[in-house]
Amino acid sequence: MREQPLPSAMVGASVDEGTMDALLDQLRSESERQRAHFAALDTRLTLVLGLAGVLAAVAGIAEPGSVAWLLVAAAAAAVAAALLALWASLRPLLLTLDVSRAAQELIEAGRDQARYQLLLARLRLVERSADQLARKARWARAAVAALALAALLLAVAAGVGLVTA
Repeated sequence: MREQPLPSAMVGASVDEGTMDALLDQLRSESERQRAHFAALDTRLTLVLGLAGVLAAVAGIAEPGSVAWLLVAAAAAAVAAALLALWASLRPLLLTLDVSRAAQELIEAGRDQARYQLLLARLRLVERSADQLARKARWARAAVAALALAALLLAVAAGVGLVTA
């Protein structure tokens, strides 16, 4: 993601200490909320991966008969769900501050300017994390949709198999 420039009203703005503390607390709170959301998505993706394996195995051991094409489609959807879940969970999340650059800027700046720069850096980090979170959530939704399709196809195959038996 390309870093967006700050609005002109924020560049060189004068922010009192109380406001700065409130903003930093808000950013800390948002970071914690984002971490919790990432953890919840990882849990969901783990469940999708496990259930996809179960559905693919059931589709593979079922008696094909006249519903072989449904079983193949169910197994393919289950494998797609597993791959989507793996892709979403294995995507690297390398969102950190450039510590050496930030430290140098903070040393050169005065105390107030340093806190302001820290605030801006944390704001950018929270924004980048939000973008990553949205991307991961989209992949997770796709994995859940593929899993639902696999379950639906397997249920239809079972129903058709019972009717023709």
